[in-house]
Amino acid sequence: MMTDLRELYQEVIIDHGRRPRNFGILTDANYHEEGFNPLCGDKILLYIKENNSVLEKLQFEGVGCAISMASASLLTETLQGKTVNEALEIFTDFSQFITDKIFSDRLGKLAILGGVTQFPARVKCATLAWHTLKAILDKNKKNSKIDLTRSAESHILSMLEKDKKSIGFRLSIKKTGCSGFAYVPTLIEKVTPTDIYFKTQNGLKVYIDCDILAFVSGLLIDYKDDEANLNIKQKRLFFINPHEKNRCGCGESFTIE
Repeated sequence: MMTDLRELYQEVIIDHGRRPRNFGILTDANYHEEGFNPLCGDKILLYIKENNSVLEKLQFEGVGCAISMASASLLTETLQGKTVNEALEIFTDFSQFITDKIFSDRLGKLAILGGVTQFPARVKCATLAWHTLKAILDKNKKNSKIDLTRSAESHILSMLEKDKKSIGFRLSIKKTGCSGFAYVPTLIEKVTPTDIYFKTQNGLKVYIDCDILAFVSGLLIDYKDDEANLNIKQKRLFFINPHEKNRCGCGESFTIE
């Protein structure tokens, strides 16, 4: 039985290596990255079309051994339609599987590459496409980042400490006010399928709906005294957004470029 299964896995790897799926230039890609393994000469160029933090299309070009080509082929099949966060989680699962033999149900067909663990020299072949993917996703997150000042992060963490049921902080945008939109900061107990998150160094997860990512990329959240209200001295969250065009006199709503 184990021999039959091993032979089946080998056949799938050979098939993907000889006839890789999603092979070729992706002309409408908005991310691409080259990966190279100097030890054996494997080389790939990975293309990704990302929209609202969803990997809509993945394709690749390259030359290399059957394992590197099969791994890249399986990567493009597995991650099609996944969010950036889901792709990062699968990258972590795959890396732990190949290097430490820790299996995750999320791997699916990627499990056929498990035999590589018996041949340390082939591990870099199997992970080349995945490290190339990681380089792209890191750039994506850096360009789409939401930042918090220390005071804002400390304030939200203290709120979460008091509310044991909540798992993170969520920022939404709603239509309202005299200028069109307003920020809605809340603590959440569960996430939705369209949520993505940014994690601070202190472990705070900031969730947003992927549909508003284009409007809040580069946003800075601060927590400071409300100077507009001189009668009552209190602090509140402020949102410094490079995409804001106009803000109303009340300070509660804004328009977006």
